[in-house]
Amino acid sequence: MSEVDQRLAPATSPSVEQTAVMLATAYVMLWNTGHAMAMLPVAMVFIVACSPPFTLRQRSWFWLAGAAVWVPAVIIAWDRMEDHVYLGVYWMIALAIGLRDPEFWPSTRFMARVLVGLTFAVAVVWKLASADFVGGDTFEWLLVGDDRFHAVTRLLAGTSDGQLDAATEALRTAAGDAVGQRVPYQLGQRTGVVVGAMTAWTLVVETATAVAFLAPDRNRLARLRPAALMAFGWSTYLLVPVAGFSILFMTMGAVVAHPNRRVQLIYAASGVVFAIAANLRVLEIY
Repeated sequence: MSEVDQRLAPATSPSVEQTAVMLATAYVMLWNTGHAMAMLPVAMVFIVACSPPFTLRQRSWFWLAGAAVWVPAVIIAWDRMEDHVYLGVYWMIALAIGLRDPEFWPSTRFMARVLVGLTFAVAVVWKLASADFVGGDTFEWLLVGDDRFHAVTRLLAGTSDGQLDAATEALRTAAGDAVGQRVPYQLGQRTGVVVGAMTAWTLVVETATAVAFLAPDRNRLARLRPAALMAFGWSTYLLVPVAGFSILFMTMGAVVAHPNRRVQLIYAASGVVFAIAANLRVLEIY
């Protein structure tokens, strides 16, 4: 063990790593109550029960019960649920399974790797099957219809405030809340280039993440896992802060990286940054 690893070891011992993973998961599910407010009291009790000195987080049945409690919520309020809520429930089940295994990390690493890989693989297939996405209509609509993209619309696409205001009003007047709906408006002259770059980058980075995580551990492609997931995270979640996905992906990435403490700490630091960005977004500061 190197001198750096020796210094890091006390702060990242297996028990601490495991606790951090479980607390991060509980925090994500607390965030997810934004899509089902009836779950807020349950999520608050759950996150307290996950915290030291309580030991319930070490029990498989605790995580299985937590996932089971969410099932009625995702069924009853299905129209308000986002994909990351379902992924969070799947991950809770994965933790329950991992805790039943005498060797927590190997089995949990495998499930985290498969969940991340399949999530990105499905995302890529869906995007490639969507004419709106491949054709650039999705990002063109987002540049106008989603205020989180307005900085990109102004700075990179070269759209003036007047053009953006007119385009936003055109969408609002036409009730243009469906991707692909043709509403006449004019954006900056670099919009086509920006839309093309965003579309291509999304397909490349998501494909790379899917391939890297689904590749066997001994495959050379597996080495791309941290770089691919970090590239996706940092290019996505500072612009579009989604705590339910960003923190969960960083948590699962850290599990897959075990026992590489340095990579785990980078994942953890990234998760903290994304959580701050999400909180600032909620407070309308960011």
